[in-house]
Formats: sequence, structure tokens, C-alpha cells
Amino acid sequence: MATWNEKVVNRIQNLEMTKGFQERVRNERQILRETLALQLNQDLLRLLTEGMQTDVTFHVGSTVFKAHKAVLLARVPEFFMRISEKQTSKNQPDIINIENFKPSEFQEFLQ
Repeated sequence: MATWNEKVVNRIQNLEMTKGFQERVRNERQILRETLALQLNQDLLRLLTEGMQTDVTFHVGSTVFKAHKAVLLARVPEFFMRISEKQTSKNQPDIINIENFKPSEFQEFLQ
């Protein structure tokens, strides 16, 4: 005869096999993914707006934007590599002049 604990384990295993349970798990995972994506987006935006620990500076017209190389490389690697190769040297700090953009357009691009 099965003990009480074995009965509970068997009921849980049977519950996990039900369509409703599996659907609920999928929904909760989707909610978790969306929540984590939103939190990451908010964290990256906070890094940009606070300007802490930045390591690259963009000049767009008379406006200065500070950013993080690692974020730019992760989000828009082609843009960053192309711009940084053209306009930086080993003797200068990472200051990149951007032409043909309005400051408001570049700010939206960074966000």
C-alpha cells in the first residue's frame, strides 16, 4: 500500500501532465519573459539617462550624448563599429562626431 507521501507525489505528477497545468506554465513563462524584457529595457534607459560610467561621447551638432560602448556594441554593432573605426584613434578619448542627424533623432536612436 502506498504511503501518504507517495500518493501526494503521484497526484502532483498527474497534475503536471494535464493540459491546463501545462498551459498555465507556458503562460507564466511568457509573463516572466515579458517582465524581464521590460525590466532590462528600463535598466538600459536608466543607464543612458543618468550617464553614469559612460565610455563614449557623441557630438551631434551642439549637443553632447554620453553612452556605453558595451550597450552600443550589443544593440547596434554595425553602426558602432563603422562610426568608431572612422573617428577615433588610440591617442584620443572616445569622442565621435555625428553628422546628418538632428540631436532629437540621435537621442531617439540611442533610446
